[in-house]
Amino acid sequence: MLKLHDFAITMALAGQPSEEDPLGHLRIYGSMDYLSPEQINNARVDGRADIYAYGAVAYRMLAGEPPFVGDTEEVMIGHRTREPVPPSRRVGAHEVPPELDAIVLRCLEKNPTDRFKSMDEVAHELVALAPKEEAAVEEEITGRWKLPPELEEVEEPLPESPAKLRQLFYDTMLELGELSVAEGAAPTDLQQELTALKEVKERATGVAAQAAVLENRFEDIRRQLREQESTLRYAIIDINLAKSDSKEPKSEETLREMEAQIADLERQLTDLGQQRSERFAALNEELQKNRDVLKAHEQQLAVHYRRLYAFLDDARQHLQSDDARHLYRLLERCRSALAKTAVKPE
Repeated sequence: MLKLHDFAITMALAGQPSEEDPLGHLRIYGSMDYLSPEQINNARVDGRADIYAYGAVAYRMLAGEPPFVGDTEEVMIGHRTREPVPPSRRVGAHEVPPELDAIVLRCLEKNPTDRFKSMDEVAHELVALAPKEEAAVEEEITGRWKLPPELEEVEEPLPESPAKLRQLFYDTMLELGELSVAEGAAPTDLQQELTALKEVKERATGVAAQAAVLENRFEDIRRQLREQESTLRYAIIDINLAKSDSKEPKSEETLREMEAQIADLERQLTDLGQQRSERFAALNEELQKNRDVLKAHEQQLAVHYRRLYAFLDDARQHLQSDDARHLYRLLERCRSALAKTAVKPE
Protein backbone atom coordinates (compact mmCIF):
# COMPACT_ATOMS: atom_id res chain seq x y z
CA MET A 1 0.00 0.00 0.00
CA LEU A 2 1.31 3.42 -0.96
CA LYS A 3 0.88 6.57 1.09
CA LEU A 4 1.36 10.14 -0.08
CA HIS A 5 2.95 12.26 2.62
CA ASP A 6 3.43 16.03 2.82
CA PHE A 7 7.10 16.58 3.54
CA ALA A 8 6.69 20.40 3.53
CA ILE A 9 9.48 21.11 1.04
CA THR A 10 7.74 23.75 -1.10
CA MET A 11 9.91 26.62 -2.35
CA ALA A 12 9.85 30.05 -0.69
CA LEU A 13 8.42 32.70 -3.00
CA ALA A 14 9.08 35.81 -0.92
CA GLY A 15 10.36 37.11 2.38
CA GLN A 16 13.69 38.41 3.55
CA PRO A 17 15.43 38.01 6.91
CA SER A 18 15.37 40.96 9.29
CA GLU A 19 16.76 41.78 12.70
CA GLU A 20 13.28 41.54 14.21
CA ASP A 21 12.50 38.21 12.54
CA PRO A 22 15.68 36.52 11.22
CA LEU A 23 13.71 33.42 10.17
CA GLY A 24 10.95 35.34 8.40
CA HIS A 25 12.06 34.20 4.97
CA LEU A 26 11.41 30.59 6.03
CA ARG A 27 7.88 30.93 7.36
CA ILE A 28 6.05 29.68 4.27
CA TYR A 29 8.06 26.49 4.15
CA GLY A 30 5.97 25.10 7.00
CA SER A 31 8.80 22.86 8.24
CA MET A 32 12.54 23.14 8.66
CA ASP A 33 13.19 19.38 8.70
CA TYR A 34 14.24 19.26 5.04
CA LEU A 35 15.80 22.69 4.42
CA SER A 36 19.39 22.96 3.23
CA PRO A 37 21.91 25.10 5.15
CA GLU A 38 22.04 27.65 2.32
CA GLN A 39 18.25 28.07 2.44
CA ILE A 40 18.36 28.69 6.18
CA ASN A 41 21.23 31.17 5.72
CA ASN A 42 19.32 32.86 2.87
CA ALA A 43 22.35 32.26 0.63
CA ARG A 44 22.34 31.48 -3.08
CA VAL A 45 20.17 28.41 -3.75
CA ASP A 46 20.29 26.06 -6.73
CA GLY A 47 19.30 22.49 -7.52
CA ARG A 48 21.70 21.11 -4.94
CA ALA A 49 19.31 22.32 -2.24
CA ASP A 50 16.82 19.81 -3.67
CA ILE A 51 19.47 17.09 -3.34
CA TYR A 52 19.84 18.03 0.34
CA ALA A 53 16.05 17.87 0.75
CA TYR A 54 16.01 14.47 -0.95
CA GLY A 55 18.71 13.26 1.45
CA ALA A 56 16.66 14.46 4.43
CA VAL A 57 13.51 12.74 3.12
CA ALA A 58 15.45 9.53 2.41
CA TYR A 59 16.95 9.74 5.90
CA ARG A 60 13.45 9.88 7.43
CA MET A 61 12.30 6.95 5.31
CA LEU A 62 15.25 4.85 6.54
CA ALA A 63 15.49 5.97 10.17
CA GLY A 64 11.88 6.90 10.93
CA GLU A 65 12.63 10.54 11.71
CA PRO A 66 14.44 13.49 10.09
CA PRO A 67 18.22 13.96 10.42
CA PHE A 68 17.74 16.58 13.17
CA VAL A 69 14.92 16.70 15.70
CA GLY A 70 13.89 19.23 18.33
CA ASP A 71 12.40 22.68 18.30
CA THR A 72 12.81 25.01 15.34
CA GLU A 73 16.02 26.55 16.65
CA GLU A 74 17.63 23.17 17.37
CA VAL A 75 16.73 21.81 13.93
CA MET A 76 18.06 24.97 12.26
CA ILE A 77 21.37 24.69 14.13
CA GLY A 78 21.56 21.01 13.19
CA HIS A 79 21.21 21.72 9.47
CA ARG A 80 23.77 24.50 9.62
CA THR A 81 26.49 23.07 11.88
CA ARG A 82 25.96 19.46 12.94
CA GLU A 83 26.80 16.24 11.12
CA PRO A 84 23.88 13.78 10.98
CA VAL A 85 24.22 10.37 12.58
CA PRO A 86 24.38 7.72 9.80
CA PRO A 87 20.86 6.26 9.28
CA SER A 88 22.07 2.74 10.07
CA ARG A 89 23.02 3.82 13.59
CA ARG A 90 19.53 5.02 14.45
CA VAL A 91 17.23 2.74 16.42
CA GLY A 92 15.34 0.37 14.15
CA ALA A 93 17.45 1.09 11.05
CA HIS A 94 20.20 -1.50 11.49
CA GLU A 95 19.39 -3.14 8.15
CA VAL A 96 20.56 -0.07 6.21
CA PRO A 97 23.74 -1.04 4.29
CA PRO A 98 26.84 1.19 4.57
CA GLU A 99 26.67 1.98 0.84
CA LEU A 100 23.21 3.52 1.31
CA ASP A 101 24.45 5.37 4.40
CA ALA A 102 27.19 6.95 2.28
CA ILE A 103 24.75 8.10 -0.44
CA VAL A 104 22.35 9.73 2.04
CA LEU A 105 25.15 11.41 4.00
CA ARG A 106 26.67 12.82 0.82
CA CYS A 107 23.28 14.30 -0.09
CA LEU A 108 23.29 15.97 3.37
CA GLU A 109 26.68 17.64 3.08
CA LYS A 110 26.67 21.21 4.45
CA ASN A 111 28.65 22.54 1.50
CA PRO A 112 26.66 22.21 -1.77
CA THR A 113 29.87 21.45 -3.70
CA ASP A 114 30.37 18.32 -1.57
CA ARG A 115 26.98 16.89 -2.58
CA PHE A 116 26.10 15.07 -5.78
CA LYS A 117 26.04 17.40 -8.77
CA SER A 118 22.59 16.26 -9.90
CA MET A 119 19.80 13.83 -9.12
CA ASP A 120 21.00 11.77 -12.08
CA GLU A 121 24.16 11.04 -10.10
CA VAL A 122 22.08 10.09 -7.07
CA ALA A 123 19.92 7.80 -9.19
CA HIS A 124 23.02 6.18 -10.71
CA GLU A 125 24.40 5.38 -7.25
CA LEU A 126 21.07 3.99 -6.05
CA VAL A 127 20.62 1.83 -9.15
CA ALA A 128 24.07 0.38 -8.52
CA LEU A 129 22.80 -0.91 -5.16
CA ALA A 130 19.72 -2.58 -6.62
CA PRO A 131 19.89 -6.36 -7.19
CA LYS A 132 17.84 -6.27 -10.40
CA GLU A 133 20.66 -7.00 -12.85
CA GLU A 134 22.16 -9.63 -10.58
CA ALA A 135 18.77 -11.29 -10.23
CA ALA A 136 18.56 -11.41 -14.03
CA VAL A 137 21.95 -13.14 -14.07
CA GLU A 138 20.66 -15.80 -11.68
CA GLU A 139 17.67 -16.41 -13.95
CA GLU A 140 19.96 -16.65 -16.95
CA ILE A 141 22.39 -19.14 -15.43
CA THR A 142 19.81 -21.39 -13.81
CA GLY A 143 17.46 -24.04 -15.11
CA ARG A 144 15.00 -26.32 -13.32
CA TRP A 145 16.20 -29.78 -12.34
CA LYS A 146 13.64 -32.53 -11.99
CA LEU A 147 13.84 -34.07 -8.54
CA PRO A 148 12.61 -37.46 -7.33
CA PRO A 149 9.50 -37.34 -5.09
CA GLU A 150 11.38 -38.73 -2.09
CA LEU A 151 13.35 -35.47 -1.88
CA GLU A 152 10.16 -33.51 -1.26
CA GLU A 153 10.52 -33.11 2.50
CA VAL A 154 10.29 -30.54 5.26
CA GLU A 155 13.28 -28.24 4.90
CA GLU A 156 14.83 -25.23 6.58
CA PRO A 157 13.39 -21.90 5.41
CA LEU A 158 15.47 -19.94 2.93
CA PRO A 159 16.78 -16.44 3.72
CA GLU A 160 14.25 -13.68 3.05
CA SER A 161 16.91 -11.21 1.96
CA PRO A 162 17.56 -11.45 -1.81
CA ALA A 163 21.26 -10.75 -1.22
CA LYS A 164 21.59 -13.55 1.35
CA LEU A 165 19.55 -15.87 -0.84
CA ARG A 166 21.80 -15.16 -3.80
CA GLN A 167 24.88 -15.79 -1.66
CA LEU A 168 23.46 -19.12 -0.50
CA PHE A 169 22.82 -20.04 -4.15
CA TYR A 170 26.45 -19.32 -5.08
CA ASP A 171 27.85 -21.05 -1.99
CA THR A 172 25.78 -24.14 -2.69
CA MET A 173 27.05 -24.24 -6.27
CA LEU A 174 30.64 -24.06 -5.04
CA GLU A 175 30.03 -26.75 -2.43
CA LEU A 176 28.55 -29.02 -5.10
CA GLY A 177 31.55 -28.44 -7.32
CA GLU A 178 33.95 -29.37 -4.53
CA LEU A 179 31.85 -32.41 -3.66
CA SER A 180 31.93 -33.60 -7.27
CA VAL A 181 35.73 -33.37 -7.20
CA ALA A 182 35.90 -35.23 -3.88
CA GLU A 183 33.65 -38.02 -5.18
CA GLY A 184 35.65 -38.33 -8.40
CA ALA A 185 32.70 -37.31 -10.56
CA ALA A 186 34.17 -34.04 -11.81
CA PRO A 187 35.62 -33.93 -15.33
CA THR A 188 38.79 -31.93 -15.95
CA ASP A 189 36.82 -28.97 -17.34
CA LEU A 190 34.74 -28.71 -14.17
CA GLN A 191 37.84 -28.77 -11.97
CA GLN A 192 39.49 -26.05 -14.06
CA GLU A 193 36.33 -23.93 -13.95
CA LEU A 194 36.08 -24.35 -10.19
CA THR A 195 39.70 -23.27 -9.73
CA ALA A 196 39.28 -20.21 -11.98
CA LEU A 197 36.08 -19.20 -10.16
CA LYS A 198 37.77 -19.39 -6.76
CA GLU A 199 40.65 -17.23 -7.96
CA VAL A 200 38.34 -14.51 -9.29
CA LYS A 201 36.20 -14.71 -6.15
CA GLU A 202 39.28 -14.22 -3.97
CA ARG A 203 40.32 -11.15 -5.97
CA ALA A 204 36.78 -9.74 -5.81
CA THR A 205 36.68 -10.24 -2.04
CA GLY A 206 39.90 -8.29 -1.68
CA VAL A 207 38.61 -5.43 -3.82
CA ALA A 208 35.31 -5.33 -1.89
CA ALA A 209 37.22 -5.15 1.39
CA GLN A 210 39.24 -2.24 0.04
CA ALA A 211 36.01 -0.51 -0.99
CA ALA A 212 34.70 -0.84 2.56
CA VAL A 213 37.90 0.76 3.88
CA LEU A 214 37.49 3.66 1.44
CA GLU A 215 33.85 4.15 2.47
CA ASN A 216 34.91 4.36 6.12
CA ARG A 217 37.43 7.08 5.27
CA PHE A 218 34.58 9.46 4.45
CA GLU A 219 33.36 9.25 8.04
CA ASP A 220 36.93 9.53 9.36
CA ILE A 221 37.47 12.73 7.36
CA ARG A 222 34.14 14.16 8.52
CA ARG A 223 34.95 13.41 12.15
CA GLN A 224 38.47 14.80 11.97
CA LEU A 225 37.53 18.04 10.23
CA ARG A 226 34.37 18.45 12.29
CA GLU A 227 36.45 18.52 15.47
CA GLN A 228 38.81 21.10 14.00
CA GLU A 229 35.92 23.23 12.75
CA SER A 230 34.22 23.07 16.14
CA THR A 231 37.39 24.28 17.86
CA LEU A 232 37.72 27.20 15.44
CA ARG A 233 34.05 28.18 15.71
CA TYR A 234 34.14 28.21 19.50
CA ALA A 235 37.29 30.30 19.38
CA ILE A 236 35.49 32.85 17.18
CA ILE A 237 32.52 32.87 19.57
CA ASP A 238 34.80 33.44 22.56
CA ILE A 239 36.52 36.40 20.89
CA ASN A 240 33.20 37.92 19.85
CA LEU A 241 31.91 37.58 23.40
CA ALA A 242 35.05 39.21 24.74
CA LYS A 243 34.62 42.07 22.24
CA SER A 244 31.05 42.72 23.32
CA ASP A 245 31.77 42.54 27.06
CA SER A 246 30.88 46.03 28.27
CA LYS A 247 32.38 45.40 31.71
CA GLU A 248 35.88 45.41 30.23
CA PRO A 249 36.33 48.36 27.85
CA LYS A 250 38.74 47.66 24.98
CA SER A 251 41.14 49.99 23.31
CA GLU A 252 40.99 50.53 19.55
CA GLU A 253 44.22 48.58 19.16
CA THR A 254 42.83 45.64 21.17
CA LEU A 255 39.65 45.60 19.10
CA ARG A 256 41.70 45.61 15.88
CA GLU A 257 43.74 42.67 17.18
CA MET A 258 40.55 40.80 18.00
CA GLU A 259 39.17 41.49 14.51
CA ALA A 260 42.42 40.22 13.01
CA GLN A 261 42.20 37.05 15.11
CA ILE A 262 38.60 36.46 14.01
CA ALA A 263 39.54 37.02 10.36
CA ASP A 264 42.41 34.54 10.69
CA LEU A 265 40.14 31.94 12.30
CA GLU A 266 37.55 32.40 9.56
CA ARG A 267 40.25 31.91 6.92
CA GLN A 268 41.21 28.68 8.64
CA LEU A 269 37.56 27.59 8.52
CA THR A 270 37.47 28.33 4.80
CA ASP A 271 40.69 26.36 4.30
CA LEU A 272 39.21 23.41 6.17
CA GLY A 273 36.16 23.47 3.88
CA GLN A 274 38.41 23.50 0.82
CA GLN A 275 40.53 20.72 2.29
CA ARG A 276 37.44 18.59 2.88
CA SER A 277 36.24 19.13 -0.70
CA GLU A 278 39.63 18.17 -2.13
CA ARG A 279 39.97 15.08 0.06
CA PHE A 280 36.43 13.96 -0.75
CA ALA A 281 37.03 14.46 -4.47
CA ALA A 282 40.23 12.39 -4.38
CA LEU A 283 38.55 9.71 -2.29
CA ASN A 284 35.55 9.56 -4.62
CA GLU A 285 37.85 9.13 -7.61
CA GLU A 286 39.71 6.30 -5.90
CA LEU A 287 36.44 4.69 -4.83
CA GLN A 288 35.05 4.86 -8.38
CA LYS A 289 38.14 3.10 -9.75
CA ASN A 290 37.74 0.46 -7.06
CA ARG A 291 34.07 -0.03 -8.02
CA ASP A 292 34.97 -0.36 -11.69
CA VAL A 293 37.46 -3.12 -10.86
CA LEU A 294 34.93 -4.85 -8.62
CA LYS A 295 32.28 -4.67 -11.35
CA ALA A 296 34.67 -6.31 -13.82
CA HIS A 297 35.34 -9.11 -11.32
CA GLU A 298 31.61 -9.59 -10.75
CA GLN A 299 31.04 -9.91 -14.48
CA GLN A 300 33.78 -12.55 -14.64
CA LEU A 301 32.18 -14.36 -11.71
CA ALA A 302 28.81 -14.39 -13.48
CA VAL A 303 30.44 -16.11 -16.48
CA HIS A 304 32.21 -18.66 -14.26
CA TYR A 305 29.03 -19.44 -12.28
CA ARG A 306 27.14 -19.95 -15.53
CA ARG A 307 29.74 -22.41 -16.75
CA LEU A 308 29.92 -24.18 -13.39
CA TYR A 309 26.16 -24.56 -13.38
CA ALA A 310 26.29 -26.25 -16.78
CA PHE A 311 29.01 -28.67 -15.59
CA LEU A 312 27.02 -29.47 -12.44
CA ASP A 313 23.94 -30.17 -14.52
CA ASP A 314 25.92 -32.74 -16.52
CA ALA A 315 27.49 -34.23 -13.38
CA ARG A 316 24.20 -34.69 -11.54
CA GLN A 317 23.63 -38.24 -12.76
CA HIS A 318 27.04 -39.23 -11.38
CA LEU A 319 26.49 -37.70 -7.92
CA GLN A 320 24.13 -39.98 -6.01
CA SER A 321 25.29 -39.52 -2.40
CA ASP A 322 22.90 -38.13 0.20
CA ASP A 323 25.02 -34.99 0.50
CA ALA A 324 24.88 -34.41 -3.24
CA ARG A 325 21.12 -34.93 -3.38
CA HIS A 326 20.62 -32.52 -0.51
CA LEU A 327 22.78 -29.84 -2.15
CA TYR A 328 21.05 -30.23 -5.52
CA ARG A 329 17.71 -29.83 -3.78
CA LEU A 330 18.91 -26.70 -1.95
CA LEU A 331 20.26 -25.28 -5.21
CA GLU A 332 16.88 -25.82 -6.88
CA ARG A 333 15.02 -24.17 -4.02
CA CYS A 334 17.33 -21.15 -4.19
CA ARG A 335 16.90 -20.96 -7.95
CA SER A 336 13.11 -21.00 -7.67
CA ALA A 337 13.11 -18.32 -4.97
CA LEU A 338 15.48 -16.10 -6.94
CA ALA A 339 13.35 -16.46 -10.06
CA LYS A 340 10.35 -15.17 -8.09
CA THR A 341 12.42 -12.26 -6.78
CA ALA A 342 13.51 -11.33 -10.29
CA VAL A 343 9.95 -10.97 -11.61
CA LYS A 344 8.41 -9.09 -8.67
CA PRO A 345 6.62 -5.96 -9.85
CA GLU A 346 8.15 -2.67 -8.73
